[in-house]
Amino acid sequence: MSSEERLYYVVSQIAKSLELKNYKYTRSGIDENIENYLGELVFVTINGETNDGEIKKDIVVKFAPNNTSLRESGALEVVYSVEAAVYTVLLPYFRRLSKFDTRELFPECLFTDCTQYKEVLAVSNMCSNGYRRHIDNKFLDIDHMIVSLKSLAKFHALSMVLKNNIKEEDWNNLLPNCFDYPPKYTTSLRLSWQGRQTS
Repeated sequence: MSSEERLYYVVSQIAKSLELKNYKYTRSGIDENIENYLGELVFVTINGETNDGEIKKDIVVKFAPNNTSLRESGALEVVYSVEAAVYTVLLPYFRRLSKFDTRELFPECLFTDCTQYKEVLAVSNMCSNGYRRHIDNKFLDIDHMIVSLKSLAKFHALSMVLKNNIKEEDWNNLLPNCFDYPPKYTTSLRLSWQGRQTS
C-alpha cells in the first residue's frame, strides 16, 4: 500500500468515526520525518458535514518509519502498541477521573492501528488551538517551561488518583499494556534522541 493510500485509509476511518458526509481532506503544512517521534508526521485538515453542520478537523497522522533496525528490534510494535494503549485506554480513564478539561493536556485520539507494517496513530493537531511544538535544539522559554511543568503536575496527579482508586476490571484492562521495553528498543530510542539513528 502506498503512503497516499495509507493516508486515505486513515482519513476515511476518521471520517467514518466522526460520521462525516461529503468530506475532503488536504495536507496542511510540511510533512516531517522526526526521529524523536519515531515516525513520519503528516499534517492533514479534514472538512466535512455531520447532521449538526459543517466540521473542520486538523489532525496529525504519525506513520511508523521505514527503518529496518527499529523494525528488527521490535521497537516499532512496542512503541505503537504502548502509545495506542495510552490514548485508547489510559487517557479515557484520566478524562473520567479529572475535575478539569484534559484537552489542554492531551490531543484527542482519532485513530490507531498497531498491525505490523501498518502502525499509525492519528490525533487532533493541538497547534490549531495555539500550541506550538518544540523544534530543533532551541531551549524552552520560561512560558513553555511553566506550561510543561504544570501539565506534568496534572498528569502526575491524575496518575496518583488512578493508582489509588482503580477498579479491578480497569486494572485488568491496563495491565496488558504495562511491560518492560526490549533492550534493543532502549538503545534505538537513545540513539534517536541523540540524532544519530540510521535509516
